[in-house]
Amino acid sequence: MRYLTFIPALMIAGCTIGTTEDNSRTSRSSTTANETADTVNQRNSRESQDDFQRIEKRLIAGKRAFRAKLLVFGKYEWEGPANALLQIVREDKNVAVVSDSISVERAELDTKDFNGDGISDLLVYFSSGARANAFYHLYVSEQQNQKYSKVEGFEELSNPYLDSNGIVQTSSLYSDKIGTGYFEVGPDNQLRRLTGDFESTVGAPDDGTEGRTYEEALQRKSGK
Repeated sequence: MRYLTFIPALMIAGCTIGTTEDNSRTSRSSTTANETADTVNQRNSRESQDDFQRIEKRLIAGKRAFRAKLLVFGKYEWEGPANALLQIVREDKNVAVVSDSISVERAELDTKDFNGDGISDLLVYFSSGARANAFYHLYVSEQQNQKYSKVEGFEELSNPYLDSNGIVQTSSLYSDKIGTGYFEVGPDNQLRRLTGDFESTVGAPDDGTEGRTYEEALQRKSGK
């Protein structure tokens, strides 16, 4: 009888141990699942924070002071929806003279004169293409109207810069070719092409094409 009594006791103990192990495994599984969910949530939170950027830059246009504010609220997608809001605020009246939804690859503001009036205009970094060709949005100052205006089509120009003759030069590097174009931001703050683009091969001898094309651009520039 002692043996018969002992056997059920072992069976009960075994069931208790098995139940404890099952509960332990379930608890560990639940903990792992929670930890995984927390990790995913933290990663998503970090990615969301990375997408959200805000920068400001002070602008001086004549006797007026403005402040450019760029808020990036989403990831940049090529030919996707706007992912940023740009505002240019007149400081003395706290009034926005520009409020545009635009696309940007990263938050970056710069100032350079592009219409030749001696006052720095606002460059907003747009994106980079192949071979790190850079593209920008351009907002030029209008002293008389005390505001800034966007130059439409400027964002399609690669690596733009204003030379000493007031000509906007562009260059595109692809494969072993360099494409060059000449433009101007006219008195009406509209972008105007001065000549057709020309292409040269890296390392090739100069045949005079670039010089002739540039002279043509100078002749066609406003005021010439």
